[in-house]
Amino acid sequence: MTGSYAQRKTEEKKRQKAAAGWLVAFAVLVTGMLAVMLTFMASMNGLIG
Repeated sequence: MTGSYAQRKTEEKKRQKAAAGWLVAFAVLVTGMLAVMLTFMASMNGLIG
């Protein structure tokens, strides 16, 4: 019982780490897309260059 409990705990930690990694990747992706959109809009409006 105690062994399976510990195993469950470590698997849960692994899942949480994976979820956190996906969350960070998603946040970076969204931030990058926003930056590209803002840069594109600024260049279209003639604010850059």
